Amino acid sequence: MLVEIVHKRHIERRREAIADDAREARAAFHTGKLKPQSVEEIIAELHLSLEEADEE
Repeated sequence: MLVEIVHKRHIERRREAIADDAREARAAFHTGKLKPQSVEEIIAELHLSLEEADEE
């Protein structure tokens, strides 16, 4: 029972962190810090960041 409670608390903290990230991203978009991008641009940036991470 204790493990279940701890697990649920962990899940809730993760949900809160995701919601915080989403709020920050929306605020950055609305203030012009982020620009709309196509799916292809986003995927290309993700691939590039993964390649850079592998090199480190």
